[in-house]
Amino acid sequence: MISVRKKFASSLALTLCVAFGAAQPAVAQDDGPSVRALMRQFRNTRGLWEERDAAARELVTKGPDAARQLASAASTEFHKRYKKWVQAHKAYLSLYKREATRVGTERLRGAPQGEVERQREKLLRYSRSGDLTKDQVERYCDEALFALEKLLQISASVLLEESERLREEQGELLDEAMDLEWLAEVWDLALVFAPATEIEKLEACAFGREIYKELREAEELMALAAVATEARDKKVLEDNRAVAGELLPEEYKGILELNRIRILAGIGALRIDPKLCVAGRDHSKDMVEHDFFSHTSPLPGKTSPGDRARLAGTSGGGENIAAGQESGGGAIRAWWYSPGHHRNMMAGYDRTGLGQFENHWTQMFG
Repeated sequence: MISVRKKFASSLALTLCVAFGAAQPAVAQDDGPSVRALMRQFRNTRGLWEERDAAARELVTKGPDAARQLASAASTEFHKRYKKWVQAHKAYLSLYKREATRVGTERLRGAPQGEVERQREKLLRYSRSGDLTKDQVERYCDEALFALEKLLQISASVLLEESERLREEQGELLDEAMDLEWLAEVWDLALVFAPATEIEKLEACAFGREIYKELREAEELMALAAVATEARDKKVLEDNRAVAGELLPEEYKGILELNRIRILAGIGALRIDPKLCVAGRDHSKDMVEHDFFSHTSPLPGKTSPGDRARLAGTSGGGENIAAGQESGGGAIRAWWYSPGHHRNMMAGYDRTGLGQFENHWTQMFG
């Protein structure tokens, strides 16, 4: 197995080689035999990683043709293994979903009879009260939400702790991902020294570190979906994930956090309306650039939340605004403890949008 530390060390070594590789290294006089030996060492997939990595770094000092051979070998190995990795990734997520659903069902069935319903009734009794106060949120809403989290919520880390098979498959998947990342780095290194006309004939290698972040997010989403007992909520979460690319990262995370709360409360997840996100983002931007903080905009045609929603091509009514938070989750927490904003988030809406500009936030509902 390849350790993360070694991977980072390799990445740094390759980066430095690229950074200082503007001047082509001198070609060794006896590069023919040594290149063949180094290529055998690099292609030996059963060999030690350190030896393969050392061979790759030495090959680029042996001239353009050696670099071309290295690029060709890296490309061939990368794409062969990447196809298998994609299938393994799909199989892992399928297993993860089954395990999450199983544990979620067990949690619900194992809860004391009527306790989930009692805690949800208590939460909504206050959350939807016209007389809600911050003290009531802190005393009663928090207490009920914490109880529901303990009864129902599943975390990605807990799922992995409880399932040896999941841990093993995740470990194999991440080990292979690090190998693919290394092969992509070798490809990048070879590009510096290989003839461009020869490289153009090869299939490029690309494997970014964002894959690890995407995997964590997929795990967290499936863990949340396992808490949702209603088919509608599961579908809403899937549909929301499909449009996440249209949002800023923290906008999506904020909406996901609100839906986590609503699913625990039993009132249903809100569907993302990307146009409400656009309207909210535009209002946040206007507040920053025109120095005001209000639901009523001084800009023509944007006076009310409804006006702003229509300008974005949709409809909307309720609106929350906040300033000073660095994350979407931070904005949700700030609104949670503000009675009017809290009631908006827990009301019977169907759609929502969250718009960020710098540290200003506008949440809209429809």
